[in-house]
Amino acid sequence: MWPSSIHKKHWEKWVCELSTGCHLWIASTRSGRPRVWCGDNYKFFNPVRLICTESYGPSELDACHVPPCKNYLCINPDHLYWGDSRTNELDKGRGIAPCISRAGSKFRVKISWNNHIGVYSSLEEAVAARDKYLEQL
Repeated sequence: MWPSSIHKKHWEKWVCELSTGCHLWIASTRSGRPRVWCGDNYKFFNPVRLICTESYGPSELDACHVPPCKNYLCINPDHLYWGDSRTNELDKGRGIAPCISRAGSKFRVKISWNNHIGVYSSLEEAVAARDKYLEQL
């Protein structure tokens, strides 16, 4: 399972966050989600889905993050599973840590879909803000 071909091929596009074990995608995103050029016709694909396919086989289901990860930038295969929209919705309410997503060239720390802690210019600042928020709980 580890390392996936995406991890090997795009090693400069992700960093390991030691406190959570997440492998955070720091390259191109769309709507805060990772994306990567690949294939013969050079389309954008979600590396989370590609890694889930490589690790667990193909599926028509959605690539989901295991609780408490829920970090949309995480591409660690150990934090992924195939699920459906119902399972994914149920997971959202299970004591989930704030997630970090991309907002253009900045990083947003979100508590829920419509509530976020803030937007930061570096990944390090976003991680620090998330960790500070978790300490206050």
